Amino acid sequence: MLVKIMPRDKSIRSGWRCDSCGELVSDLQAGWVEWLAAEDTKGKPKVSGLRLVHRRNTRARWREPYGCQYNPRDELRKNRGIAEGLALDRFAGPDGLMVLLSMIAERELPVQELIELASECRSRATKQRTNWFMMPLAKE
Repeated sequence: MLVKIMPRDKSIRSGWRCDSCGELVSDLQAGWVEWLAAEDTKGKPKVSGLRLVHRRNTRARWREPYGCQYNPRDELRKNRGIAEGLALDRFAGPDGLMVLLSMIAERELPVQELIELASECRSRATKQRTNWFMMPLAKE
């Protein structure tokens, strides 16, 4: 399996970019991580298409039925695939790290892409904590 490593222009330093429309995913609540699950020719589970997109109704493309997300009916027709996903904020924090580590351990999705997602979520959380601690104290 060929694994695509996230390019630098999509790294945490520039914010997250939607893999569908290319626009900025402004925060954890606006993001959605999705993938496709299907069977290969031998009937074994096959997972592909891991990507970060906008949640429905968070961008101008909300007028399209599924916005930036996979259209489940199209995917089912194309290759009998099922569109699955979780909110990006589900991958943040201690519980999110455990979700990512369990997915890596079970090899549910491409490992390199999960490691990149874990790294970005952890970097974002660290950056937010640092910004919070660096805020000046309000004078009373």
